[in-house]
Amino acid sequence: MEFVSSEFVFYDCSAFQDCTNCVSSNFACDWCIYENECTGNSLKCKLQGVVGGKGLYREYTLNAQTNATKFGPDKCPRLKKRDTEILLSVDTKRPIEVVAQNLPMLETGQEGYECVIGEEVVRAEVMVNNTIRCEPKQYSYSDQEQEKPIVLKVRWNGNFMIDNPDKVTVTLYKCDVNRTTCGKCLLADSKYECGWCNQVMCRYKDHCQNGAPFLNGNVVCPNPKIISFSPLKGPIEGGTQLIIKGENLGLAFNDTESIMVDNVNCVTEEEGYIPSEQLQCTLSSTPTRLSSWVKVKISKESTTYSATSEEKYSFVIPEVTKIEPTLGPMSGGTDVILEGDNLDAGTSVNVTIADQPCLDIQRKEDGTIHCVTSPVITNVTIGDVVLMIDNGKDDSNVMFYYKTDPTITKILPGHAIASGGTRVQVKGLNLHVAKKKILTMTIDSQEFRGVGVTFTLL
Repeated sequence: MEFVSSEFVFYDCSAFQDCTNCVSSNFACDWCIYENECTGNSLKCKLQGVVGGKGLYREYTLNAQTNATKFGPDKCPRLKKRDTEILLSVDTKRPIEVVAQNLPMLETGQEGYECVIGEEVVRAEVMVNNTIRCEPKQYSYSDQEQEKPIVLKVRWNGNFMIDNPDKVTVTLYKCDVNRTTCGKCLLADSKYECGWCNQVMCRYKDHCQNGAPFLNGNVVCPNPKIISFSPLKGPIEGGTQLIIKGENLGLAFNDTESIMVDNVNCVTEEEGYIPSEQLQCTLSSTPTRLSSWVKVKISKESTTYSATSEEKYSFVIPEVTKIEPTLGPMSGGTDVILEGDNLDAGTSVNVTIADQPCLDIQRKEDGTIHCVTSPVITNVTIGDVVLMIDNGKDDSNVMFYYKTDPTITKILPGHAIASGGTRVQVKGLNLHVAKKKILTMTIDSQEFRGVGVTFTLL
């Protein structure tokens, strides 16, 4: 006995809630505009209001009955895609207009069009060229966000929705959120039409009181302010990179006319510039110690504003007075600590010992510098410590002494039990030179490490 098999597809057109998805499906489904439903039998629908689907299974569907004379999602009532955003400042009463296509003609007794924006519903009317105009209304939102996009919904006859396949959106926005200074306000995209109103608040242009000063566009803001700068001191030879943070420090790099510490120029650098908030420059040299305020001039065309820091910047002379320990093995690896005056000045630091770089340099909060010695050639027994901070150089009289690397000459006892615990005595030469003392033994490729190692200089 032979059996014949075939595939059956069961579907429910009413599961589709809008015209576009209904007629875009693979099934024999039609959208009835005036009944606002997706159906597999559109003969019961009004003739002029049926959009037919082009489903892949339509020709294979049993009892598929259609009343459609137009087919495809482009025949659905829908909002057209926009090339520009719909922007609306909160608390601004203004109509919203969108272009639609294939809008149905309202019949007697049917309710008109409405726009739904979030929780707000307003009446709408159809203008020429299928333009839908939502009545003017003030919108707002509670979130402290600069903007809030909301997908626009248009409905008719109560709850019959016009399709919005391209997600036409209304973007509500607030000029004042996170724009608490003039500089931040003027950095907002010009499409928002925000400006600094009455020298106190960032507002939408139509919300600034009549006659009040309103700054917008590519201008400089009044009242620039230096909040902080770092570092607070550097060598008299200059070369220190100064980072200045503040408010209203210009909208463009070229707005900075000058940065000075007393009569010492600081050359501006675009690399560290953050519009309105941060300036970066490198200080020139001065012949002597000096302490003075940082002064910034911001200008554009004929308008100039100045700002002065509350703290003073100091030109100092860094100096190493001590190194600890004072000796180490020629193979390097000794952790040394430099002490002295103004070792925390400037931005970049380099240390050499016996003309070899001291590695892994770290500046500590207590004003010391920590680094690790490099190896030296065999005949070097002493080396001077040289400190470079930015362009400043300190040829101190502090010396570091190199000793021949430690050598083990004898181990007592020469054997131990496998479980450990045996006290081992190691004898050798220059064992005191190493700062870090770790005793290890390797037996048959297995490493054993001593615990509680102590060294006695004999």
